[in-house]
Amino acid sequence: MSTIKIKIDRLVFGGQGMGEVDGKKFFVWNALPGETVEARVTKNKPDYGEAVTEHIITSSPQRRDARENHFLSCSPWQILDFSKENKWKERIIQEAFARENVDLSPDAIVTDGVEYGYRNKMEFSFWSETENDLSLAFFSRGGKRKIPILGCCLAKNEINQVAQDIRDQLAIAGIRGWHVKSLIVRATQKGMVHAALFIKKDDISLPEFVIEKPLESFTVYYSTHKSPASVPTKVLARYGSDDLIDDIGECVFSYSPLSFFQVNVPVYVLALKDIAQWVESGRVVDVYSGVGSIGLSIARQASELVLIENDTFACASAKKNSKMNGYDHAQIIEGRAEDYETAIDSDSTVIVDPPRAGLHHRIIEQLKKARPRTMMYLSCNLSTQARDIALLADTYSVVCSRGYNFFPHTPHIEHLVVLKVR
Repeated sequence: MSTIKIKIDRLVFGGQGMGEVDGKKFFVWNALPGETVEARVTKNKPDYGEAVTEHIITSSPQRRDARENHFLSCSPWQILDFSKENKWKERIIQEAFARENVDLSPDAIVTDGVEYGYRNKMEFSFWSETENDLSLAFFSRGGKRKIPILGCCLAKNEINQVAQDIRDQLAIAGIRGWHVKSLIVRATQKGMVHAALFIKKDDISLPEFVIEKPLESFTVYYSTHKSPASVPTKVLARYGSDDLIDDIGECVFSYSPLSFFQVNVPVYVLALKDIAQWVESGRVVDVYSGVGSIGLSIARQASELVLIENDTFACASAKKNSKMNGYDHAQIIEGRAEDYETAIDSDSTVIVDPPRAGLHHRIIEQLKKARPRTMMYLSCNLSTQARDIALLADTYSVVCSRGYNFFPHTPHIEHLVVLKVR
């Protein structure tokens, strides 16, 4: 079975269109509900299959022309009308929670209306077709093949500009795709850019890079071949300071170019305003707090603020951010959240924004035991969030469900659930 003809019924959590062939479910990229397509099968398991559309037989009125040839690599919903995208995201939230027997009626998806140029961070790979060329690249969807690109329409313009400039300097110096692993470029709301280049060998001859605005700082790392990811092993060169300073609402935050920070700040600010509405005066505990962007943003409403974060660099930034914003009363705990679960008590308002794996079982147990009055759960993974809310259902009631389109033209959804103790 190399190709299939299939009618698509719906969009699913992962972003594909789903349909059936001879009773078997197939998840198909570049396919929308109502369309009949001819698709190339990329995975064929006994109980399901995956495929990529190669020919559209019947097109959906919701379909739009993609802006980029590589759209499946970065934003597979470029083909979907934006208003319909937001409706599908509401439905996908409901379906994710229904699978855990949690009945939700989510509010309309929150967006600032900006569809492109919103990402403040991009990670590029590299590709050389021959010994005489070098291109920025993305990996193909679901594979290891690389696709040469000039930039990405999701990124801020200055990110694409800097990425191409660094590529040009590498190419002139004779650096090719097999020498370099990746390039991470971040831009602040004010347009200042910081970049990090990851090299596969620590003895390679590097050029003396020319640093021109909007690029403010640039670090070159050797990254061991033992890790496929962009993990720094050793600093090979550094130009300028690697601290970023960005505004979130009325607060100012410092963070490392390699640390976690929201990629769509304007929509994140809308989510923070919603969270602030549910914060009661008194003690606030922000679990999985990162650099403190949630807790410190709502700190004016708290008489006591506790931030719990496992990452050493994020904790250092949180301490700096606390002082920068005049919130010296914040208690910052460095360690695994589950090792400090007793910081959650009945008098606290609790905010959690965990990694994709969701809440540790000891955090869930403490929430059920301590019964804090209000809990807010922000997540980028509906599946683990729904699982955790189901486990808390005998102790908490959902009083608000609201999705945020942090990532337009992608299937990713940020979702806030507010719970009140029963």
